Amino acid sequence: MKFVRYILLVACAIISVVTLSAQQTHRVVEYTNTVNPKQSVRMTSNGILIVGKAPTARAMSGFYGKSSASSASIDCCSFYRSTLGDDINIYLMAIPSAAAFYTPDVARSWIRSEADVLNAIYAGLDTSITIVDVYSALAVHADEDIYSRTDHHWAPLGGYYAAECLAEAAGLPFNDLSHYLKVEVPNYVGTMYSFSQDVAVLHSPETFVYHKPQNIDYTTTY
Repeated sequence: MKFVRYILLVACAIISVVTLSAQQTHRVVEYTNTVNPKQSVRMTSNGILIVGKAPTARAMSGFYGKSSASSASIDCCSFYRSTLGDDINIYLMAIPSAAAFYTPDVARSWIRSEADVLNAIYAGLDTSITIVDVYSALAVHADEDIYSRTDHHWAPLGGYYAAECLAEAAGLPFNDLSHYLKVEVPNYVGTMYSFSQDVAVLHSPETFVYHKPQNIDYTTTY
């Protein structure tokens, strides 16, 4: 196993550019929706997208961030680099929302591009910061249940693929899904119903799936 003295992971939602001496050249390519591009969609009064109809409706928060407001992520990484020094590994994992992958074509103009904001962040990062490109990694798996339909969180499977991406960037070993026990919880309705109060979401329960490690001793502390 590659020895890593210390890893600091800066994981952030795409929030909102500082020019540094050596800039990144990594860029993401805007994802083209191939899962539900023609599906019906409407927007609630508080900006939530309701895609499709019960019993398989999906509720998502729209993304409204601007590339010009991406300095918060850059400043955060710059602060850690200047504070911790050059011998500490720093990773930036900017996490896209479900809207990046499941917004139907007709609603693309209602929200803003997450890829554009990501690229603005990456362009301002010093080359000493390691980019963990979760956006591109998740795009490959967009036809899988990587985001909950009724919750504002990604699904555990999406988190798994993101962790795999981080492990690859850090040069660490990572077990595939065959090492885990799949557990299903039926009739799950998540937070997007309380946020939207939309009856289509209430009547679109999903199966919540998570994976438990097998044949290893571990402790989970809350």
